[in-house]
Amino acid sequence: MKAYREPIEVTPSRGQPIAIRWRHRTYRVEKILDFWIAQNKWWDREEKRIYLLLQTDHSTMEIYRVGNSWTLSRLVD
Repeated sequence: MKAYREPIEVTPSRGQPIAIRWRHRTYRVEKILDFWIAQNKWWDREEKRIYLLLQTDHSTMEIYRVGNSWTLSRLVD
């Protein structure tokens, strides 16, 4: 698993991601494997991250959301 921490675009349907756009490529979400919430002080400000572990048509991705912004956290090739 490799860490990236890069912004991504997420296409939702009924509140769940169905596609991820990263580095000019679209990944179709096949299954949500796990999810969890992490809330802590991040550089002296409270931050709530909603994490999802996803199986896509090309790989397994760990992504998270802070507010309306999505980030690719880690990727399994």
